[in-house]
Amino acid sequence: MLAQRFLPSYNYSDYKTWEGNWELIQGIPFSLLPSPKIRHQIIAGEMHVQIHQQLRSCKDCHVLYETDWIVSEKTVFQPDLMVICKPLLDDFVEVTPNLIVEILSDSTKHKDEGVKYQIYEKQKVKYYVIVDGDSRVAYIYELVKEGYKLIRKIQKGKHVFNLEGCKIELNFKEIWSALSVTHELNHENSDALPD
Repeated sequence: MLAQRFLPSYNYSDYKTWEGNWELIQGIPFSLLPSPKIRHQIIAGEMHVQIHQQLRSCKDCHVLYETDWIVSEKTVFQPDLMVICKPLLDDFVEVTPNLIVEILSDSTKHKDEGVKYQIYEKQKVKYYVIVDGDSRVAYIYELVKEGYKLIRKIQKGKHVFNLEGCKIELNFKEIWSALSVTHELNHENSDALPD
């Protein structure tokens, strides 16, 4: 593309010097501002807790929250959640995660469903879970021979992921319940405020 010839291209050395939260995709910086909304944080927090508790008995796997995954010198992601079943030897992730969760927001939806989907598939991330908190649905993709295959669109119930000798189960009913409790608390607090 003609426009790409005139855009500056950055690398990981540049990325390390930037203030704020960024991702670097094929040399192009993307700001991660504004920060995630409360709904996003509640979903990520509930998923992190569920995964972390189950991985206590599986010492080979770790769940990480918004940590740099250095894909290449020109591409660095900060997935909402990653599960890695390999030794963590550095301060940041330089190996392919086994599972990645991205929670959609207005500012990231296009990226999460487009370029990230393509790069995660190319990098052979076994499971990619896209969570739509507004609709309370998760799309679970598994890497098969041909690429990603949508194996489940889940609103309620549980799903088990097999990760190199470890299994984790996500209970989506509990994830959505955490949202409901928070919504009710916020609603009660707003009713209690004076006019």
